Amino acid sequence: MSHSETSRGGLVDGDSIAAAVLNALDALANPDRWERARVIEEAAQSADPDALVRAVGDQDDAIRRNAAMDALVRGGRRSVPALVRALDDPDPEVVMFAANLLGKTRDRSAIPHLLRLLRYEDTNIVQAAIESLGFLRAPIAVEPLLELLEGDPWLRFGAIFALGEIGDARAIDPLAAALADPDSWEFAVAALGKIRSPRAIAHLADAVWTTVMSPALPIAVRGLGEALRRLPAPDPLWDLPAWTRLASAEAAHVHAQLGRFLDPDDGSDKDVAEAAATLIRMLRVEALYPPLVRAGRSTELRAAAQFCTLALGARAVAAVALGLRDADEAVREFACRCAGALRSTELAAALVERLEDPSDQVREAAVRALEQHRTRVAATSLAGRLLDPSPAVRAAAQEALGTCDPSAASEALLAFPERNASVMVAMLRVMRASPHAEQLPFLLDCLHHEDVQIRALSIDAIAEQPELDLVGMLEPMLGDDDETVRATALRAIGRHRTARAKEVLVDRLCRDPISAPLILDLLVAMEGRAIASRLLELYPACPAGAQLLVLDALASLREPAALPLIIARLAAPDPETRGRAVRAAARFDDPIARHHVIAAGTDPAWEVRAAVAEILAAADHPGATDELERLALDDHPLVATTARHRLEAEPAA
Repeated sequence: MSHSETSRGGLVDGDSIAAAVLNALDALANPDRWERARVIEEAAQSADPDALVRAVGDQDDAIRRNAAMDALVRGGRRSVPALVRALDDPDPEVVMFAANLLGKTRDRSAIPHLLRLLRYEDTNIVQAAIESLGFLRAPIAVEPLLELLEGDPWLRFGAIFALGEIGDARAIDPLAAALADPDSWEFAVAALGKIRSPRAIAHLADAVWTTVMSPALPIAVRGLGEALRRLPAPDPLWDLPAWTRLASAEAAHVHAQLGRFLDPDDGSDKDVAEAAATLIRMLRVEALYPPLVRAGRSTELRAAAQFCTLALGARAVAAVALGLRDADEAVREFACRCAGALRSTELAAALVERLEDPSDQVREAAVRALEQHRTRVAATSLAGRLLDPSPAVRAAAQEALGTCDPSAASEALLAFPERNASVMVAMLRVMRASPHAEQLPFLLDCLHHEDVQIRALSIDAIAEQPELDLVGMLEPMLGDDDETVRATALRAIGRHRTARAKEVLVDRLCRDPISAPLILDLLVAMEGRAIASRLLELYPACPAGAQLLVLDALASLREPAALPLIIARLAAPDPETRGRAVRAAARFDDPIARHHVIAAGTDPAWEVRAAVAEILAAADHPGATDELERLALDDHPLVATTARHRLEAEPAA
């Protein structure tokens, strides 16, 4: 079509360009943000990019300029040729804007053109090129950027930032050298925190050590915490002298400051506090575990404190025990949650004490924790809460008893001295959920009770009593050579919902890897969240393939005690396992899980980065867009395409 021919809308092509640009500019004044976005998007897709570049050079109309820049960015790859041509514009301001916009197009073909600008005489243009190279995560720019560290201070700051965004290990030692410059120190700390390498962590550990008594310590701690999130397991760190020094008794002054950052009353920045919690988890300094547990009283720090406490496992038991007796109600409640997830027999007695806590919330948390312990002592203690003054605690106790071992629950219920109507209703509901032969005499008596509800519930409970040994009859079929036959038998046993049926399924989990997915589905259907405790017990004994399936099941249940196990899998040697771990971690509505999912975007395997891109493309939380911006520039086309699809679908702000 020639310029004289009409185009869409009945205007000649030149008029169409002008109209699209002017509409985009005028739309900025429109109070309807969706209409603004629509018109600017139309300009991005249909207006001539060279015309938009000319509008960028219009110094008399800032609104026109801003709209044109927005349209060029949204045009993406379509805008790149015009922006590259603009790098030779006689107007330095146009060159600067073009250099800046090239980075925002996310098109890596712009990298060579930006590299030549690094030797430009105009500092503002060089700075714009540096920022765009950092935004494009261009590894080829590392060496030229390193040269700028010795030049103009303003350009040095930009180069440090860009090197951190690129995340290449070649920059570690030069960035560490920049730590000696007080003016560059904070930028260098932040940049080192973005590089996935133990060497970067070593330099940041030194930075923490040297600033321990200065106001700069929070910055160093935040940088080290960010770097540690990119290295999920601490094992490689113990070969670093700087790291072992931080973990030694010699670092008591550092430990005191980390504990202070975790005090919600200290007023520390949330990011600094979370970084301090990460350091405590990785350093494994026992004296810091009590402050970590006490940090759980803060709603902002609770997720980080819980993750780190559970990741410490048995090491944290003593600190959790102290938390169960803390004067602060919120600490006691948090400690109950941790004690339940840790499932340590050492904490059972302290949890029983909390059943008499003056706080309804603490008593309910203690009930939930004892439910996870699933012992006869727990069942006996839980039965006493059927008379709790709090409806929430009574309901929790009833639910917990229904998931206890049927024999233990029956023994505790039948020995309970109270027999008023409300207690009997609760007992019958538990017996319906957890049937056992010992309950039958009580149930038969209830059939003749004067209370209609009790009679009806007793019928329901009797209907759940096993009339024959169905499990015993079908168990031999689980060894059948045919997978279909085994699956049919497993489903029939799963419908039986007795303790014996559950034990048979649990036993088969480690012996029949082919049927493991079905078995896990049946166990979750039978017991819901209550099965998490047993799966965590079985996890170490399962073969590697079954372990991954167990972690998937625990992730679907949002079991907090499983999150540290899942995060540890992010350090597995094979990409498939790391990819599974990323997907499992993404199931948790938890900021710590999100941090690790985002950090996995720097994984060396493209399959893992693709999983991160896919997860973040469906996410709706702060941080997802920033990481998608980085992944949109990934060297692997599938990773980049996945990220770009989400970014291009985002509405304009």
